Amino acid sequence: MSILQIPIDSTQAAFEQTMVLDGINYLLRIYWNTRDESWYLDLFATDETSIICGLKLIVNYDFIGFYVQTDVPPGMFILYDDTNSEIPCGRNDLGNRCILLYITIDDEFFQ
Repeated sequence: MSILQIPIDSTQAAFEQTMVLDGINYLLRIYWNTRDESWYLDLFATDETSIICGLKLIVNYDFIGFYVQTDVPPGMFILYDDTNSEIPCGRNDLGNRCILLYITIDDEFFQ
């Protein structure tokens, strides 16, 4: 089983993180949208070619699961609420109450 916790710098309203997901390098851009009061994720190849942009981070929901492009990571992203409150992830919750996880394709969840 492989569950990766995505490192978060929630002191910034926007930040980037390079990650290896299921053996492939990706650039994740995570940012706070003040108007919507929500966190969002953009996913890029390492050469900054856009794969998926504008994914709203919703608590306990696989927000890339319905994408079928070949360049999308095969696993799942989940914004896990460790209090099970189902309250949307606020500005200061990301990396604290709400933890961004990636579940790899080899996880027993996919078997």
